[in-house]
Amino acid sequence: MKRWFFFTGLVAVLALLAPLQVSHAAEKSAKHYLGLGAEHMQAGRYPQAIEELSRAIQLDPDYDEAYRQRGNVYFRQGDHDKAIADYSEALRLAPKNASNYANRALVYLEQGKLDEALTDFTAAINLDPKYAKGYSRRGRVYYQKGEYDKAIADCNKALELDPKLAEAYFYKALACEQTDRIPEALESFKHFVEYAPPEYEAHTKIIRDKLKQYGETPQKTN
Repeated sequence: MKRWFFFTGLVAVLALLAPLQVSHAAEKSAKHYLGLGAEHMQAGRYPQAIEELSRAIQLDPDYDEAYRQRGNVYFRQGDHDKAIADYSEALRLAPKNASNYANRALVYLEQGKLDEALTDFTAAINLDPKYAKGYSRRGRVYYQKGEYDKAIADCNKALELDPKLAEAYFYKALACEQTDRIPEALESFKHFVEYAPPEYEAHTKIIRDKLKQYGETPQKTN
């Protein structure tokens, strides 16, 4: 009789644990597909990346990182509406994640929706006051809106946080140029050339030509 009670008790405990075990398995699988999706995205295999990330979302519909990464893929593909939809869902699930706001802001910026981009970059900065790229990209928005003093202020803040952030030097230089602060613009252009990563090569060439017009010949350091 005691053995029977022990057996039935053990069965009951295992039955209670079963959903928890399934949940952990699903979570692991979702992370697995997230990793596969990220690998495909980095390799430029966007359809495969979307397929894997969608599998992660099917397994775990509350997986904000999977929505954010799939939004990144859609953004790289130029599918802005789907990118915004995924970033917005990631925000719903993780409203205190600054990256969700910042990523959506970049899409708005590409679409020319400057007010929406400004709102989202500001939200990202409020959540993470040390987010250097948040300041530099909000500075870009201010530059495109023609609010040059605000652009310079944001880029300066970005450079306080990250003195080698090339994009901050770039938009600061452009804003300084627009407000006739030529010496400051030239200095910022030089720093941009110094710190610009390889993907900014096209911008770097333009800035080098611009500096030559001013009689400057900066050298990129390694």
